Amino acid sequence: MSRTRALPFVLDVLDQGFWLYRRHLRSFALVAATLLTALAIGAMALSALIRASLGNSDVWLLFTWFLALLLGYPLLLYAFAALSRAADAALSGRPIRLRESLRLAPGRACRMVLFNSVFAIITGIAAGAIGVAFACPLIFGLGMAGAIFSAFLLDSSSAAFLAMFGIFGQISTLWSMWIAGAWLAGLIFALQPFAIEAQNFRMALQRMTGLLDAQIGRTLLMFASAGAIFGTLAVIYTGSLIMLLLLIADNVELNLPATAGDAIAIVVIVGSLVLLLPPLAIWMTIFHRRLIQERDGVELAAWIDAWRAAAQAASIGNRAQNPYERLTTR
Repeated sequence: MSRTRALPFVLDVLDQGFWLYRRHLRSFALVAATLLTALAIGAMALSALIRASLGNSDVWLLFTWFLALLLGYPLLLYAFAALSRAADAALSGRPIRLRESLRLAPGRACRMVLFNSVFAIITGIAAGAIGVAFACPLIFGLGMAGAIFSAFLLDSSSAAFLAMFGIFGQISTLWSMWIAGAWLAGLIFALQPFAIEAQNFRMALQRMTGLLDAQIGRTLLMFASAGAIFGTLAVIYTGSLIMLLLLIADNVELNLPATAGDAIAIVVIVGSLVLLLPPLAIWMTIFHRRLIQERDGVELAAWIDAWRAAAQAASIGNRAQNPYERLTTR
């Protein structure tokens, strides 16, 4: 079986994912909104509780966001698993039903969260190392450029340095979102054996490690491409909404309570995720299904070749042992 080249393969997966998302936009948005709404309600309740009990300091605000992410991590994984099940149903020609997408055995869900937590730590360390490997030369280059402008262009050094700092800042932000998106795509891909396949934990783990080892360059390109698209859209879409809300608040001069501000921020972020997260799950589901089909096809072809070779060897051996057939063939 011929191997597909990496870049056309990844572009085809992305194109099919966009097409599937546009066709079933309402269904995917319903599945995502059902679970992310529960996450938003829990985050708002936690924020109100901490502000009422511990105060409105920035330290407690950061602690609130960290605790919300920590407690909401299993629910977020469940949302990705439900979106993957919905994508698998659409790819198989079945209608997307909310109840079927949300159906997941508790024991299987616990094993999925346990495996994905370990996988998230390992891949997070690798993603952080990759991010630092790019950020360190960028920071060093920024410092050298600032020193050069200060030495040779004394009149316009400040403006040039600020412009360069802004450019490098944008590149660093996009690079960080790219790495974070690729890491998130890897986590969603690791959910697929637990979400769309009826296998035990050992078989799911073997399936995942086997798929990650096959053509690692193509797998990394798939994660990076999906992460780049998600990161760019997240920065542009969510950032634009937040800036618009801040602009409206400054012009209207609204004096909202801190709890109301937290609620608005949570609603904006969750509403953005309802639209931005489904394509990631769709791409990883399509990618997983294609890898499974490719691997099964290669194994089937190898099995057929081995069976054919064994059958031919047995036929030649039978002819050599039968003297009557040897005489008649002459």
